[in-house]
Amino acid sequence: MSGRCSHGFTTARARDDWLREKGIAPNPEIESLEANPDTSKPLYFWQVHSLLGWKKIEAIVRAFYVRVYEDEEAPWFKESFTRISGLEHHVATQAAFWIDAFGGGRQYHGGDGRINFHHHHNAAQVMNAEGATRWMHHMTLALNDDIDWSQEDPRVKPCIVDFLKSRMMKYAKTHQWRFKDSDFDSLADDAPLWPEELRELSASKLREMAKLRGLSTRGLSEKDEFVNLLAVTKEQLGQFKVDRLRRILKERGITTAGLLEKKEMVDACFPDAERVTISIV
Repeated sequence: MSGRCSHGFTTARARDDWLREKGIAPNPEIESLEANPDTSKPLYFWQVHSLLGWKKIEAIVRAFYVRVYEDEEAPWFKESFTRISGLEHHVATQAAFWIDAFGGGRQYHGGDGRINFHHHHNAAQVMNAEGATRWMHHMTLALNDDIDWSQEDPRVKPCIVDFLKSRMMKYAKTHQWRFKDSDFDSLADDAPLWPEELRELSASKLREMAKLRGLSTRGLSEKDEFVNLLAVTKEQLGQFKVDRLRRILKERGITTAGLLEKKEMVDACFPDAERVTISIV
């Protein structure tokens, strides 16, 4: 265990909202702020602080805001934060909310009332579908590329992703935009990595990516070996739902016209014969 646990200003309400959304009846084990040490058992977001502690939670938030403040592709998004205050202000307030919700004690003074005021009066410019997509763009990169999960409980990252999805669905309903599940595609455990994109990276970067994803690189030294380790396969894509395959094809600029069967969509993702077909281990 990593952090001393206690209820914050938002913990109980956020927990109860989540349990109601999932249709799960509360009980003492579920409501506990301490994570079950058995990694085969569920982890709930209000138990995350017990595993990570405040420093690691803050590190995730900081990685996200560093990316926001370096965003030159969507200046409207960056400016919605810079006009309020500097990077350190946002790191401190967002981290306080996460630590509070994750079972780290009374850190986010004002609770839900403060969140609602901020969203309506300070962050209104990004409380829409476009803002949500851009927000998740940066958070996805922070979680996937900036944080080393290899030494953490394997339940932590998926738990945080589920927390983010639950909050985003709540905000979409409150602020009347259409929630897009596709904003979370790249955070899925099986988010595809494409061979041609991987080959553009250095062997050291590929090794780092494998480490971040908890994959063993023992015995690997050649770049192609790392590509084989990381690259998605037809077999893996075959496990995806048709709607997700359509989104993947669209993102890759491949038309879905005339593609009716799942196998046709999977094959279309690999137009070249040389695609890597070795499974991730």
